[in-house]
This record gives sequence, C-alpha cells and structure tokens, in this order.
Amino acid sequence: MGEPPIVAYIPYYRKMSTKEWIAGPINNTSLTFTAVNLDSDTLYVFSVAAVREGEKGEGSRSPGISFRTHCDVAELSPVDVVAYLDVTSNAVNVSWQIPEDIVCTPGISFFNIYVEEVGIDGNPQLHKRIEGDIRWAILENLKKGNYTFLVTFTIDTESDFSETSEVISIVEDLTGTPDATTIPGTTAGGTDPGVVILIAILIAFIVVVSGVAVFIVMRKRKLTRDKDNCHANVGYNQNEVTLELENAYQAVGSSVVKPNQENDQFPVKTLGDETESEDEIKEGEKTQESDSEDKDHGNLHKPDAVRVDSLQQYFNHNLQEGRLEQEFSLLKPSKQYPWTVGEKNENRQKNRFRNMYTYDHSRVILKTITEDDHSDYYNASHIMTPDEKKLFIAAQGPNTASLNDFWRMVWSKNVSTIVMVTNLIEKGKDRCLQYWPNKVGSSQKFGHVQVTLQESTEFADYVIRKLFVVQFEESRVVHQFHFISWPDMGTPKQPTPLITFAQHVKQMHGTEETRPMVVHCSAGVGRTGTFIALYSLLDVIFTQEYVNVFKFVETLRESRINMVQTWKQYVYLYKCLVEAYLTNQTVTTKEMTHLAEDLNQEAPKKEYELLQVLEKEDMVYIDYLKKQANGRRPFSISETSYNLTFCLDGTLLKSYKKKDAYVATNYPQNGEVSGFWKLIYTWKCPLIVSLDQPDDKPSYWPDSGSVKYSVFSIDCKDTEITPDFTIRRFEVTQGNGKNAVTVHHLQLTSGPARGDFDAFMKLIKRVQNLQIMATLDGPTVVHCLDDSGLCGVFVAVLLEIERFEDTGNFDVFKTVRQLKETNESMLDSEILVIDTYTVLYCIAVIFYF
Repeated sequence: MGEPPIVAYIPYYRKMSTKEWIAGPINNTSLTFTAVNLDSDTLYVFSVAAVREGEKGEGSRSPGISFRTHCDVAELSPVDVVAYLDVTSNAVNVSWQIPEDIVCTPGISFFNIYVEEVGIDGNPQLHKRIEGDIRWAILENLKKGNYTFLVTFTIDTESDFSETSEVISIVEDLTGTPDATTIPGTTAGGTDPGVVILIAILIAFIVVVSGVAVFIVMRKRKLTRDKDNCHANVGYNQNEVTLELENAYQAVGSSVVKPNQENDQFPVKTLGDETESEDEIKEGEKTQESDSEDKDHGNLHKPDAVRVDSLQQYFNHNLQEGRLEQEFSLLKPSKQYPWTVGEKNENRQKNRFRNMYTYDHSRVILKTITEDDHSDYYNASHIMTPDEKKLFIAAQGPNTASLNDFWRMVWSKNVSTIVMVTNLIEKGKDRCLQYWPNKVGSSQKFGHVQVTLQESTEFADYVIRKLFVVQFEESRVVHQFHFISWPDMGTPKQPTPLITFAQHVKQMHGTEETRPMVVHCSAGVGRTGTFIALYSLLDVIFTQEYVNVFKFVETLRESRINMVQTWKQYVYLYKCLVEAYLTNQTVTTKEMTHLAEDLNQEAPKKEYELLQVLEKEDMVYIDYLKKQANGRRPFSISETSYNLTFCLDGTLLKSYKKKDAYVATNYPQNGEVSGFWKLIYTWKCPLIVSLDQPDDKPSYWPDSGSVKYSVFSIDCKDTEITPDFTIRRFEVTQGNGKNAVTVHHLQLTSGPARGDFDAFMKLIKRVQNLQIMATLDGPTVVHCLDDSGLCGVFVAVLLEIERFEDTGNFDVFKTVRQLKETNESMLDSEILVIDTYTVLYCIAVIFYF
C-alpha cells in the first residue's frame, strides 16, 4: 500500500452470483460513481478501494454491500379485470388475475385500482390501494355515471395499466362508508418502470498502517493517518446506480451513532454470502452496546437465582419496573475471547457476518481435508451450560462457501437432531441456504455426504423432517425440527408455539441424549441462544427449586458471542418459562376417564381463572412492548382477526397441524352473503359448518336448484337429512361457470342444550370424515351467532381430537389458550370452557376407549 495522502478512489461492483469484480474509473475529483446497464432483479455487490501515492498505491477493497436492482415490470400488467355492481353492499366489486410469468424476487407489494368515467377526458383516477396478496376490492363512494376500471400492481415500480373492465352503470350515488385508502385526483405514472437500485449506507474506515478495511475513510481536502468515518449514499435511476461518498457526521438523519473504533460490533456484511443479520436491530431501537454506554445502572448487580414458584411474580414486577431490560444490559455484549481462526482471510467467505465468529476455545473443529489447511473451520461453537455439559452446538446457517462443511460437522460430531429457527428467506433476504432435498424420497449430495428426505411432517408452527444420511458405506438418521413462525427481527407474538416446539424436540431427542444437538438460525446467536436457553431451563423449572435465567444466558455467552442477542428475546425467554410452568396441564386418556367427576366443579373453573390471569399478564407484556417500540407498529394479540374479504369479519385459526385450518365467523347478514361466497370460492373452502341459524334471517343457500349472489352461482347437487343435522353438496361457480368448487354444507338442526351434546358429537365425527375426503386445501368455515362462543367450543374439540390422534394426550387448556391468543373473545366464559371439557370427555369415552 502506498503512502498518504489518498489521491483517488476506485469503485468496484459485481453480481452476487459471480466472483469477478468490475472496476469503475479512477476518480480523484468526484466522490460519486454511476454504474449503468445493470440487469433487472439482480443482486449486486459494491465496494470501494482508496488509492495513495507511490508503488502499490491501491489499497484493499472495503467490505461489500449488496443491493438488488429493481424488477422490470414495464411490460407486465394484471389481466382479466372483472367488475360488477353489488347491490346488497351498495358498492362495486372489482377482481383480477395476474400474469403467471411474474418472477420478481420482492413479490407484489400492492395493487392499485383506477376508475375512469366513460366520456370524460382525463387520466384514470387512483381510487384504492390494497395489499399484494389480495385479488379483489370493494369500491364505494362513486357518483352516478358509467365507469370502467383498471388495475396496476407495484413491485419496485408500478406496472402498466390492465385492459379496462366492462362498463358499469351506476344509476344513483354509492354512499358507503368513506374509504380511508381513497386517493382522489391521483393518476398513474410519474415513476418510470425499470430497475430500482440501492438506497443504503456503505460505512467503512481504512486503517493506514494495517490496511484493515472496516469503514471507508473519506476526506474533503486533507487526509491524515487518523481514522475517519464516512458513508456512501446510493441512488438509482432506471438501470443505473450512483455511489456518493460523504463525511459520516454530516449524514442526514435524526441521529448518528459513532461506531466503537476499538471493538466494532455492528453486523456488517462480508464479501461472502452478503445478508443482513437475522437479529438486526430495528430503526429506533437501541443496540445493547449503545444502551450500555449511555445508561447509568446505578447500584444494579447481577440477579440471584429465583424460586421457581415465585418466577411469575418476579417477571411481572420487574417487567413493569423496566428492570428486565436493565438486567439484560448487564450481560457482556462484545467479544470476550480470541477468535483468530474465524477471522482469517481464508475463512472469511465461510462467515455470514463480520464480528460474529466463533471463539477459539469453543469452536467446532473439523477434520482437515488434504491440501486445505483451513478446512477444519465452520462457524459453530460447542455450548457449555452451567452444569458443564456440552449438549449443544450453536451454528450459523450454512452459506454457499460452507454448505458441505455443515454436513461434515453434522457427520463428524455424530449429530442426531438439528433445530432450525429461521426461514430460508425472510423479507426477500437470504437467511440460510437449504441443506436438505425438496421432495420426500429424493436425495442430494453435499460433498461426500448424501442426504435423503424420508419423511416430512407439517404442524401449524413447525415442520419435522426425517433425513437418511450416508457417507461412504455408513448410514445414520437425523431429525430436523424447523420452526417456521419466528418473525424476522422480532419474537413470536405468544409463548405457546415455541414452548410446544421445544417440548416436541425434547420428547423426540430425549433428555438423556448424549449426542449433541445442532441449533442454528442465520447468525447462530439470537434465536439460537433463545431456543437453547428455553430448552434447557424447561428442565430446571420442573425439577429444581431455583432458576437463574441471567446466569444461564451469561454462561452461554462464554461459549459464543451475543447468545440471546436482544432485550426482547431476553424478556420473551422469561415469559415462555413463566407460561410453561403455569400451564403444564397435559391430560392423558386414562386421566380423562376420571375427569367426569369434576367436570362441573374445580378443574375447568381453575383453568378458566388461570386463563383470565394470563390474559391480564398478556396485556402488561403488550403494553411494555408498545412503550419500548418508539412509535413502531404496535404489537397485537389478535392480528389474525381481520376483515377476510373486505365485507366479512372473521378469525383465521390454526389447528394442531395446519396454519390456516379454520375460519370462525358470524352468520352472514343480508349485505354479507356475496362476500361470504367469495370467501368460499376464492379460498377453496371444502366445508361450511352452520352451528345455528337466527329465526329472523334467511338462508344463504338453496335447498334445491340454483341461486345467484352477485357473480357467484350456488347449485345444490344433493341433500342428506339426519335427525340432528343436514348435509348439502354445493357446486359454486363464478361468472362463466367454469372452475366449479365443490363445497359440503353441514347444518346443525338439533342445537346442543346444556349438558346434552349428542348431536354435536355426531356432527364433529362427520366433519372429520369429510375433512379427510376433501380435495380442496382451504380452511373449514365455521359460523354461529357470535363467531366465538359455540364456534370456539366446536373448533377447540376438533383441535384436541387432532392432538390426541397424534400424541395420545389431551391438553384442553393449551388449545383454549391458543384460540384466545388468536382472538381474545374466543371461549370467553367459564361455561364455554366447561362445555369444551364436557364434549371432549364424551367423545373420548365413546370413540377412543
């Protein structure tokens, strides 16, 4: 490297899929560079090198930053736009399809619905904008006149207009509820369709003596040997990218945090598989490092062990007082031990994130491959727990450079269980490379290790895969447990899913298992540490008198940096342990036979009281997160209760094994019937269960023949009448009558009286049989008068039967808790909880004993 001062800069860029860098022009007068003619929807890496005077004046390239170019949607647009006047809801219903050849990585963010009045000059007016996973819209507040409707979609830019719909004539003003998303006077255009590139910050400094590039050093006129900080703004226009460098402390923004120059802990991307850390701190949320620096902790000291039976009180009190966040800040957040092997240049491509390496003393050492002295490295750590056992290996998710090494590690350490707590892609970003075959029965080779997917069992929040692993002539079985419900950069909304997952892993892995368990997310620190802590401490709270969460996490960090990375994860860990301790209520079939004596006495009453306590504690937890959110989107316990079709309210419920298994809703009112059938047709719902019908409400189905609601035709094909319920088979079509959907409708005609659930049980068994035979994969729709009372009992019993048939156990409390986490009004009385026990007991005795 030459001598100071810096005289010029050389920008570099390349596609992520290639290793060859393209150099831009050497520039000594401008701090900007524009790359042109870039490919659409392609991941590029950008870097900068400083040039000094003298021999070998060009320094090493800075750490790269990756950006994906915009997807070109200029020649794509929605097709088959259909509009009709829905008289019952006093609105226009617009639906559309999209081209099958849209393969843009980000996916469609939203659709734009435009209105054009026939005979009136001017551009179409944007009337509504909706989320990208919806294919219809309800338009209100239109004046009388003749209209056509057009649709565009937005990915990175807005597409062309669709073809216009047929003309819709409105004879009088549509005066519906004002639509908050109506945007009058707005027209399409204004954004040239093309490739949107890169708005981000490239931060680096160049160390003059060592040449280690951590942040790019920039100067205005004079540069010295001291370390400066700068950043790069990246702008875009069509297929071009502009890289603009400026002094970091003149950056626009509400605040600028100066990096710790001695020990930088920001998750900066490397030139390997550049992705962002799974536990990246959201904007406005402090990192542990900055929080530790500017907070005065006074006389805070490391917490002592807490009696397990007092853990609930400890958690609630310290959460409300803000002491758990302070407690978390006492953990050492930075590098504590050397990691000389992980930071070697030869191992750089194997690491997903900078400054998240594995300590030398705890790293997993692989057998060296001939002629590669550095092949003993994978970013994984042996985890020492407080009882000095090494039962876990915490690992990063494999990237391209380390994929084969991941399986070498699994094989060499005789691993029988892999726990994965990340998705492969989250918000369009690579979190982990897939290391198993896609289809059951198929095989894939990773170096010398061949992996065959033998079984794949899906549950609502996770997947269990059985992998048959062969190296040379030796074979083994490895079980992978893949948790799929951990939101990116956050925590699960409620403890139940992760507790259930951990208990299932524990059941299959075995508490006395001596073979290590590999646990990984993306970086292998945040979610990984949270799971290991929960898995281990579940044993503690049920077998010991005291538990010390802080000490356990502190011990984890002795083996790997930043285990349990954020204060939210730390608080969530506490909440999981409290709930697991309070709700350990599993009831076996034998115990169920003795429960009848107590059905109307203590057991259900106690569980209902506990549910009420937990609901109050949920609100405290939610309020705390809101206070800490600094204006971000508030946490909600019932986010899955929403307007399913823009004209029908309902709650989407998961079952024991399926994410979207049931829709609980009210009996459709007059103005909701067309929306109800749209739900059935669009979501391909195989079953409708009607638990009661108001005397003053007409039927929404034909008893024979055919009836039409808006563009939906419902044709009754056959009817079966029993003493307790009626079963009808409908064919539902839209528009031209093609693509008929077959739906079974079960109407309970002998409503359950208090203590008499015979008809109810027969209906449940018939529903189960029809679910097994159904060819459609949509949710079962269940409706009653209030969508939460009798519907809640019905769904809870079905979920419990599903649990029993898989595990041989009942856990009514856990199921009721799960339903109430989704919709807090579900089963909201003691009587309904007792009813659930009653029906379940009767079914267990009649059908399973």
